[in-house]
Amino acid sequence: MPKRILVVSSWVALFSFICLFLSLNGGCTKTETETEYVSAIFLCWLDDYYQSAVLCSDPLANPDESEVRIEWNSNSVAFPYSVVYAGYIAFEADFILEIATDYTVLLASDVGDCEGTVAIPEETDITDPTYGEILPLGQGVNCAWIDAQGADFYWVMYSAEAYDSAGYYVGEVFNDTFITNNTFTIRADFFDVSGAAWYEAYIGVQPNGGPPPVPGSSGNMTGSISGFVTAEGYPEYVYFYVGTPQLKLSKGPQRKIPSVKERMNTYLGQLGVETVIE
Repeated sequence: MPKRILVVSSWVALFSFICLFLSLNGGCTKTETETEYVSAIFLCWLDDYYQSAVLCSDPLANPDESEVRIEWNSNSVAFPYSVVYAGYIAFEADFILEIATDYTVLLASDVGDCEGTVAIPEETDITDPTYGEILPLGQGVNCAWIDAQGADFYWVMYSAEAYDSAGYYVGEVFNDTFITNNTFTIRADFFDVSGAAWYEAYIGVQPNGGPPPVPGSSGNMTGSISGFVTAEGYPEYVYFYVGTPQLKLSKGPQRKIPSVKERMNTYLGQLGVETVIE
């Protein structure tokens, strides 16, 4: 069963935001009574082996009248799984998709519809920092990678395990974001764990096709509600050190790569919707 996502701490706050956000972009639909409104936002996330979509709406869409379909070449198939939560419907699929192929996603529901096309981008390669490079404390870490063909923006994640001068683990820091260019600087004050003398760090970069998450954006899907369909390519990771590494006498818990739902939450957050994963 898909992990439940709680979009903002209060659905009242979420839908107030959605109606304000979408009324500027054609996403709030007036009903026949001219007094009631439907507010909705749709986000679909594709990669080559897993697909996820969320339809948030007030009132909640009827799950029996709601469907997400993906089309490419001569294929047209519906997402086979859906789960209803308070305030939204989650759709899931596990189709095998190809890189650099156009995929059209169509949402049909009783609260509105939309459709848009996206392609999974090619891979990238991180050029800076290099694998195993030792960088000084007190300075920002400049990161760069090769532009991926078909990418419109990039998911950037970075993490660091902190160790004291004796080699004992003392903590960890983590952050992620979406950006449109192929350079990024990890600020020097990111490496600020109390008692740390050096860090074992890594950066991950994942190319994405589709609309970058910019507040006020109307997305890349046409229809009666605003929709965002994105596609992510393969991620690239590089490990490096900040400060002079010593023999490790203890090690912290291994950090898991953020899930698709967590990346979707980061995306929604950069659109202006605060999100918390249960």
